[in-house]
Amino acid sequence: MTADQQEDWSDATTRPWDPPITDFNLPRTVLQGMPNSTHTTIIYSSPFRRCLQTAAVAAVHLNIPQIVVHPELGEVMHRARRCCKQDDRDNTFSYLLSEDECARAIEEASGGVVSMQRPFAGDTIPSWNETYTKSMDRLESTLRALRNDDESVLVVTHGDALQAAAQLFLGPSASV
Repeated sequence: MTADQQEDWSDATTRPWDPPITDFNLPRTVLQGMPNSTHTTIIYSSPFRRCLQTAAVAAVHLNIPQIVVHPELGEVMHRARRCCKQDDRDNTFSYLLSEDECARAIEEASGGVVSMQRPFAGDTIPSWNETYTKSMDRLESTLRALRNDDESVLVVTHGDALQAAAQLFLGPSASV
């Protein structure tokens, strides 16, 4: 992370589980390696800062004007809860960025070229005290719902969701 990014990241102490992306060139590098035959039409993103920023960079590269933010793509929250030592019983804690904060992160990372589709997709915001097993069930269900055989979909999310995707699409013994 550059010195400017560190200075700009005012939530470092209040949201330590939600750091900004550290290298905006990484998504571009990965996308440049994608086959030209892949025509992504929809980008879904977790509502966490680094995913939103990665999705915004990808959207610019892929010429996609909007990102669909899906709270159910959020990571396994018991890990974030441990990071900030939040009480397991307190389910009122606001760990997600608001719709306005998500939209702002996308617009800033894309230079104003990409916007966020409103409102958030999905009906459920993951519970702060969600167990690992329940989160894997949530992620598998969400990824299954986003699967579309007629379109190429890009999902920007966390390692836990990637594990769920690998198991969903490649079988229970798959790992990432």
